[in-house]
Amino acid sequence: MAMIKCPECDRDISSLAKKCPACGCPINMGSQGLKDNSPKDIQLNETVLEKKKHSILSVWALVLTCFVVTYPIALVIAIIDLSKKDKTQNHIGSIVTYAICIIFIIAVAIGCLATLVN
Repeated sequence: MAMIKCPECDRDISSLAKKCPACGCPINMGSQGLKDNSPKDIQLNETVLEKKKHSILSVWALVLTCFVVTYPIALVIAIIDLSKKDKTQNHIGSIVTYAICIIFIIAVAIGCLATLVN
């Protein structure tokens, strides 16, 4: 249980209280969330605001996907990048590489099937 300040009379009250026992002001925890400034609240706020950096392997996988010849290399790099399971970095490039490679493989398969039918 943490102590917070009443927005009306500025007295210390329990964070579990629904209203201030001194002045009767209703306590809305939504507006008090940042007023408490306990170390736990500050740490949570910093974690939410922290922006993830792009993984280098993810960026390289996306760059190599731009060239048809390097698709296999890009796919291997994307697999390595996503297998690391690093939650501190953004892996959107590897995910896009997967999607592009799958679309390319499907397009090639359809092209091969169309050639065989004719």
